[in-house]
Amino acid sequence: FATGLIVGAAAMVVGAQGNRIEGNMGINHVGITVENMQEAIDTYNKAFGFGEAAVVRDDKGQPTIAFIHVNRNTFIELSPATATNRPGLDHFGLQVSDAKVAVAALQQRGIKINEPRMGRTVSLISRTTEPYGVIMELSQLGPESMLGKAIANFK
Repeated sequence: FATGLIVGAAAMVVGAQGNRIEGNMGINHVGITVENMQEAIDTYNKAFGFGEAAVVRDDKGQPTIAFIHVNRNTFIELSPATATNRPGLDHFGLQVSDAKVAVAALQQRGIKINEPRMGRTVSLISRTTEPYGVIMELSQLGPESMLGKAIANFK
């Protein structure tokens, strides 16, 4: 009986590991939509001590997307609220080693997910909505990407 229990438990662990998203490297960021971008950037920098990792600005110098460094591999992504994107939690992002391979594996499982595209941060990005309505983003960060550079230069 004990042998059967151990073998069964081991099979469940191996089976669960084999179903993971291909190349999953863990949660990379949490996306938050905010009313005032500069105020949010300043708050995370000054109040929490998190530094700016990457900020994309428009032609007027206003931030349109910002990544705040929580630790070497984890970021808070800030984006401005709009009429259709209300303030609050927007999505979470997983870093994957190969976005095209991860997307193909998820599509084979019946997941509706966008084909990877180059994002504003020079990262290969794909998005899906997971079963509970939360957006999940897959990001492949190369050394030339804004976040790849931020990770490499983290102190």
